Amino acid sequence: MYDVSRSVSNHSVEIFWRLVKDYLFVHEGFACGSPKSCMKMVFKVGLIDEE
Repeated sequence: MYDVSRSVSNHSVEIFWRLVKDYLFVHEGFACGSPKSCMKMVFKVGLIDEE
């Protein structure tokens, strides 16, 4: 059970990162090189706040 839930979680994170990467490229003109750089840019452009 643990392996399945971990796999689903990893898959969800991967899908979210790809969505953010595509959005930032199309709408903001920013090309992400890694999940970390994408998340930094998401906060910088104001798509997500810390609350």
